[in-house]
Amino acid sequence: MARAARDVDRIDVVQANDHDTLLAGLIIARRRHARLVYDAHEIYGDQEPDAPRVFRLLARRIERVLASRADAVVTVSEPIAAELRTRLGLRRRPEVVLNCPPLEPKPAQIAGDGTLRVIYQGAMGPGRYIDDLFEIARNAERFRLAIRVIGVAHDELQAEIDSLGLAGPTFAPPPVPP
Repeated sequence: MARAARDVDRIDVVQANDHDTLLAGLIIARRRHARLVYDAHEIYGDQEPDAPRVFRLLARRIERVLASRADAVVTVSEPIAAELRTRLGLRRRPEVVLNCPPLEPKPAQIAGDGTLRVIYQGAMGPGRYIDDLFEIARNAERFRLAIRVIGVAHDELQAEIDSLGLAGPTFAPPPVPP
């Protein structure tokens, strides 16, 4: 990433998206006399539930050192902003940029057959398990679950749903483009 930035004529701001780009972002910003924005979406050291303790400790320390050198830190929610300020020892609370429209209160409406319809849409991979969803589908009454994910073969996911005996209330429509 830092090598690729050499070919860019002018850089005013470098945005490092999560911990894994923070070091390269800092190098680019320092070399090019640009501002560095650390865009932290998660509590990085804790996002993998089974990560070795040494990894989590090192990741936290590295993030703390690098993030303290950023000109600004932004994140996705108020609770994460509070936690990052404490964990990273930031002078200022990170700015919060929500990736959703403001909540518009609507009057409660009771309609339908009482079935809870759930959609899980996103990605599968390390730290993003769907076994809990299968457990809920197995035990909930009047529950319909659609799992629409990228990162796994659609046919394999549907086959797993079928093998667990969850076909019907649980199904896997194919993913849609972002």
